[in-house]
Amino acid sequence: MKKQLSENWQLWILMGSVFLALAAGARKIALELEWSEFNANIIFIVSFIAMYIIYIVFHELSVKIFQPMFEMLFKRMGFKPRTDEVNNKDLIVIDYASTREKKKRKQDERIMALESKVVEYIGKIMSQYTAGQELSKLIDRSCEFIHMKLVPDFQESDAVTVSDELSTTDLMHYGWNIAKPFGKPCGHTALFLKQIFPVAFRNTEVYTIEKKLRHNPMQGRIKIDKTIAMPKANIESQHQPEVEKSVYKAKRVKPKGMTAQEAAIADMLEDGYPDVCDLNDLMLEK
Repeated sequence: MKKQLSENWQLWILMGSVFLALAAGARKIALELEWSEFNANIIFIVSFIAMYIIYIVFHELSVKIFQPMFEMLFKRMGFKPRTDEVNNKDLIVIDYASTREKKKRKQDERIMALESKVVEYIGKIMSQYTAGQELSKLIDRSCEFIHMKLVPDFQESDAVTVSDELSTTDLMHYGWNIAKPFGKPCGHTALFLKQIFPVAFRNTEVYTIEKKLRHNPMQGRIKIDKTIAMPKANIESQHQPEVEKSVYKAKRVKPKGMTAQEAAIADMLEDGYPDVCDLNDLMLEK
C-alpha cells in the first residue's frame, strides 16, 4: 500500500479531491434536509472515508484479480504486452577507465622506447668526449630534462665536464638532438645547456644559445640528427640513393598513339601532380 501510494501519489491526490467534493455535496444535501450541523458534519466525514475505503478495495481487487484477467484475455486475443527491455546486443558499454589506462600504457611505452633511443644516442656520441662517471651523470640529467614539464632548474653540482674538443656549436647540436624528439621548447633546451655545460657556455647568453641551436647543422663533430626518433623504415627510405629514381625516369617510354604533349603531361602527373587531376584539364585548347 505504501509503495503504491509513493508511486501514484498524483492519482491519490486527485481522487481525494474528488471525494472531498462529493462529501461536501452530501453535507450540503443533509443541511437542505434540515439536519443539524453536527449530523451534516458526520455525513461529510463518513461519506469521505467510505468513498476512500471503497476506492482502495476496488484498486486492490483490480491489481490482484482484474488486471491478470484482462492480461490473459488480451493474450488470447493476440495482443502482446509492451516491454521496455533493451536487447543486450544493442547496448554500447564504454569502459572509460580501462580505455584511459590502455591509452596511458601505450603512451608510456612509446615514451620509454623513445627514451631508450635517446640514451643510446648519448652513449654513442658523448662517450668519446666524456669520462665514464661524467657520461653516466650526463645521461641522468638529460633524461631528467626531457621528461620535465617546467623550466629546467639544475644546480652547480649537476654540471658535466666534457672534452675541449667539443665546441659550443657541437653542444648546441647535442641539445637539439635530444630535445627535439620530445618536443621541448628551444628556450628550455638553451637553459639546460647553459646549466649543464657552464664552462663551455660561460661567455654565451641563453638567448644566443636558443637562436643558434641549429646553426651550421652539418658542421662540427656533433651534427644535427633528425633520425633519432624516426622509425627504421623511414630512416632507410631517406637514405635510398636518387639513382633509382633517375633510372626509372630514363626507362620511361612514350606509349603508342600518345602525342608529345600528352606524354609530357603524363610525366608531370607522375612527378607530383595530384592523381585526381584529369589529363584533359591540363591540355591547352587550340
